[in-house]
Amino acid sequence: MNEAKKKIHDSGVKAREDDSCPFCEAEWEAILEHQKKLSSRAGQEVSIEAAIGDWLEHFSRDWRRERISRALQSEREEILRHKWLESEKAGHDIGNSAVSDWIGKHAARWRKCWEDQAKSNPPAKSV
Repeated sequence: MNEAKKKIHDSGVKAREDDSCPFCEAEWEAILEHQKKLSSRAGQEVSIEAAIGDWLEHFSRDWRRERISRALQSEREEILRHKWLESEKAGHDIGNSAVSDWIGKHAARWRKCWEDQAKSNPPAKSV
C-alpha cells in the first residue's frame, strides 16, 4: 500500500456513502507533501486532518485550477496534433470532426496517461 493510500485508510476520511475518499490520488499526494511542509515548519508532526483542513482552506483552489488548466492545455494540444495527422491522411482539413474522433478513439487512454504523469509532476506548491 503506498503512503497516500495508507494515510487515507488510517485517517478514516470518508465523504461518500460508498466510503470512498473525497480526494483523487494526486490531491492526496499534494496533501501529504503539504503535511510534511507544515510539520517541518511547526517542528512537530501535524495531523493529516489539520493538513487537509489547511490545504483545503489555503491551497486547494489554486492547485485544482492549475491542474485543470494544465490538463485542458495538454488535451487541446493532443487534439490539434490528431487533427493535423488525420487532415494530412485525408489530404484536406477535416475540421471539427477531429475533436469527436479523438474523443472516441483516444480520450480515455489519454486521460489515464495524463493522470499517471501528473502524479509525478504536481501543479502548484503549497506553503
